[in-house]
Amino acid sequence: MIVTIEQIKDDIHSGECNAIYLSTQTLWWSHLFSDVMSATVLGHAIIHLNLKAILEDPKTSKKEMRKCRRGLKNNKQFNFHQASDPVGSPLIPIYNMHVFIDEVLKDPSDFGKHGINAFLKTHHRNCLGKTFRTWKEVNKELDEGG
Repeated sequence: MIVTIEQIKDDIHSGECNAIYLSTQTLWWSHLFSDVMSATVLGHAIIHLNLKAILEDPKTSKKEMRKCRRGLKNNKQFNFHQASDPVGSPLIPIYNMHVFIDEVLKDPSDFGKHGINAFLKTHHRNCLGKTFRTWKEVNKELDEGG
């Protein structure tokens, strides 16, 4: 793992991080704002591509096309106050970082058979571009050497 619990604790203690950012729809997370910035750029690009694909689909209804055009317009005007994970899911910041890490460490079995390693695998710097939706997916990836 590139990012470890010890590194996260050190970054919190040194003031390098001011929040832990959690995806609302995937297991993606990070404690570094620079990760949030790059994930947001990617997430908004993914949303843009998905909306364009819907618009180009001849099966798309006129009502859906109007929604997509509004979405494209809004997506072009986005700002970084609308942080997202790499697939466009909104993020929530956790400012009580010590409590969050303590809770994670209390019962690592919450994350499946690989425990804390499964949790760490979903960190922006450890997931190698993958965005997971279930702990089962994460543990399977770890079983396969990922």
